[in-house]
Amino acid sequence: MQITSLASAIGLGFAITLSAAACRFESVDPLTLGATTAAMRSDARAPGAAMAYVTSDEIITAVDGTRRVDTTEKIALEDRFHLGSNAKAMLATLIAMTVEDGQLSWDTRVADVLPEVSPTLQPAYSNVELQDLLAHRAGLFAFTSLEEISAAPPFQGSPIEQRVQFAVWAMAQPPATAYGTSLYSNADYVIAAAMLERATGSSWDSLMEQRLFRPLGIDARFGWPGANRQPQPWGHVLMDGVALPNDPDAPDSAFPAFLTPVGHVSMSVRDYARFIQFHLRALRGQSKLLREETFAELHRARGDYSLGWAFGPLNGVPSITHQGSAGTFDALVVLQPQRDRAVVTLVNAYDDAGSTTATMVNGAAQVMLLADKEAR
Repeated sequence: MQITSLASAIGLGFAITLSAAACRFESVDPLTLGATTAAMRSDARAPGAAMAYVTSDEIITAVDGTRRVDTTEKIALEDRFHLGSNAKAMLATLIAMTVEDGQLSWDTRVADVLPEVSPTLQPAYSNVELQDLLAHRAGLFAFTSLEEISAAPPFQGSPIEQRVQFAVWAMAQPPATAYGTSLYSNADYVIAAAMLERATGSSWDSLMEQRLFRPLGIDARFGWPGANRQPQPWGHVLMDGVALPNDPDAPDSAFPAFLTPVGHVSMSVRDYARFIQFHLRALRGQSKLLREETFAELHRARGDYSLGWAFGPLNGVPSITHQGSAGTFDALVVLQPQRDRAVVTLVNAYDDAGSTTATMVNGAAQVMLLADKEAR
């Protein structure tokens, strides 16, 4: 559900290297972006796809394909895609607001906010801080597979109460790795959300709508885009290269209520690009909603991960990145702040073998090369 190096995470090597003389970057032509989106969708064998090229000053978007493999309904620019774990950066950004408000601090320990964990807390977790959770350095188990998720005990009450119960249970389990060692973990973000909710007295999703999405003009959905028979894209599972539609209202598509903060957000490619532009501007000294030093802390590397973001080169250029999927959509974003650009790629299909992600990385690489060509 994450990507730490664009090349190594999918087993690909990129032979293209950017010219050091290329220092000015301009728009990608909308028609060319549309053609690249169509090619990416075809290569990924996904019914639908969307892309965005983002700079501090503009957002260019394109979509291609259909909402479902078994319909002729075309993907529209306003259609939503599920972002999976790419929403982790949104939760980390929201938590940063509470840090600025003084309701939490990066070094707040879990037990200081959730004293319920203390009676059964593993000694290895005694010093785990909020920033450790957001940087995946707490030592907790990954909690990314269906086997791990199904092994969790049943939790009762509201989603907020369930997340506290999850924190108690998870921090009573033996550590998966040493404290301070990188291990990508959904458990980390469930507990971070529980800390946020306890400190503020509000649910993470209501806070995200009020404090992040609304100020940025983002129209998001918490859940699958096509749930409740909404005229929106469905996700698909690729089996032997064939896209099988996944009914978002089917019982086995239900997202556990306590788990939603780790990545159960859907939005259009343009709205997601607005969030990316928000970060791109801030990383270039044009901060909005948060102080510049807070943005610097969000993106400060702790190993190969910061707070909601990963790192890796694309076309030989250092990049900030993340990949997310809950098994039926796939999302990838690559930011190159020093060149004032980013690329968003989304498809409504996913392949456990990594073929959709690999295709999206190649699509992002191609768009960056198009930007280089325009600059020359």
